[in-house]
Amino acid sequence: MRPALRRRHGLSTAEVELLLAEIALHAIMLQTVPGPPAPDPGDPLLWDLLASRSDLVLVTGDQVLLADAAMRGRVMLPRDFVDR
Repeated sequence: MRPALRRRHGLSTAEVELLLAEIALHAIMLQTVPGPPAPDPGDPLLWDLLASRSDLVLVTGDQVLLADAAMRGRVMLPRDFVDR
C-alpha cells in the first residue's frame, strides 16, 4: 500500500488484499540454493531463488537487476514477460 505503488496500480485496499490472497493460495515454497552475488546487496534472496530452479524468472523494472549479466535472460521487464 505504498503511495507510489498505489498510484501505479490504482487498486483499493480490499482489491490488494484479494490479489495477495489469490497469490498466496497458488504459491509454492522453494528451498533456495546459493546463487551468484546479487547486484543489489538487498536482493540476495532473489538471486538465490533464481539459482534454485532454471524455469524461474524475475519480472521487474529495476534497471540494476535487469543489467546484471549473471542472470541475463532470467530477469525481464513486464512487457518482455508478457510478450514471451
